Amino acid sequence: MDLTFLGTASSQPSLTRNHSATALRYNGDIYLFDCGEATQHQFIRTNLKISKVRYIFITHLHGDHSFGLPGFLCTLSATISSLVTETPGKPASQGPTVTLYGPRGLRTYVRNAMLSTYSQPSYHRQRSTRFVVHELWANGEQQEQEQASPLPDASVSKDDNFSGDNILARSDGTWMLLRDDALGVTVKAAPMCHTVPCVGYSLREHDGPGRLKVEELRPLIEAQADAIRASGVAQPLRLLSEVKAGKKVTLPDGTVLEAERFVEEPKRGRHVVVLGDTSDSSQIAKLARGCTVLVHEATNACLEDDLKNGATPESVEQLTKEHGHSTPELAGHFAKDVDAQRLILTHFSNRYKGDEAPESMRVMDDIRALAVKAFGKDDVLTARDLMTVAIQRPVS
Repeated sequence: MDLTFLGTASSQPSLTRNHSATALRYNGDIYLFDCGEATQHQFIRTNLKISKVRYIFITHLHGDHSFGLPGFLCTLSATISSLVTETPGKPASQGPTVTLYGPRGLRTYVRNAMLSTYSQPSYHRQRSTRFVVHELWANGEQQEQEQASPLPDASVSKDDNFSGDNILARSDGTWMLLRDDALGVTVKAAPMCHTVPCVGYSLREHDGPGRLKVEELRPLIEAQADAIRASGVAQPLRLLSEVKAGKKVTLPDGTVLEAERFVEEPKRGRHVVVLGDTSDSSQIAKLARGCTVLVHEATNACLEDDLKNGATPESVEQLTKEHGHSTPELAGHFAKDVDAQRLILTHFSNRYKGDEAPESMRVMDDIRALAVKAFGKDDVLTARDLMTVAIQRPVS
């Protein structure tokens, strides 16, 4: 599992920072969080394969997080289409479904962008696979939609390539999006405090099975192999898998083999939380608790030059929050509150360059120091475009 930061800018991109997009690679699939302008260009500059994108999670519909989506979907569809096996006289083979999640209005945006530009994803025409667009609706929005909606009608038939469900928030205001035991992940979302509807996402890897203590079990089984065969078990070592599966196995001499003794504790799954723009992340605190990695925006900071010009940390924080954003200190405090293991800052003002020039690095070190002080831990990174971070399993 790893994270690649495709874009780390805020509202305005720069020569060193692209608009927001973050790719999480896990078990061969890619989970894309946001898709700012030129995200598909950034993919080309990495070793990520666009054809491996299976899920796209949009935090909100501000342009710096979504303007790259229509073009990205067209390129994604064409790439997958080129990999689909075709036999003359037969329908194209079924390709993968690409599922999008985002706030209310995402489905309308995607459909209108495709219709207005006469774009027909190639594998839409071949019907080899399809896009599904699910919207996250807050409590009360369903009733509001039935009465009068300020948005264009986004309802589509289930045969439409951009159909999907309106997922209503649970009683605690969060959304359950995906639980897939085959993939081994659960994805949930919660609202962020921003100037438009915005969410943050929690992706949790399911715990893995504990290691079987073969070095202890095997001698016990082999010592009684003949007696085990005589009892009707042709392959005595097959008992290893039964113990790992949790079955109680009794050997001919009465020795009982149980998972509690011979299987180590389950391997804790990794937990990645990626937030959208926010001036207050508290609504996702429960979902983010104990996360392995927290990706949090830090749009503005009060640095040395700001202090010289009369600004204070308090004034910078107030102005930043008024625009729906966070400072490094706010990110650090939230990371501390939820006991995150690692904090990665992103979504920087274009004042903060993302190259490796000495001055740029110094500024980012100063930003990092502010977050470290608030977090109380040194495990803080400031993201740069195309930076990849490996995510290790948490220590038990």
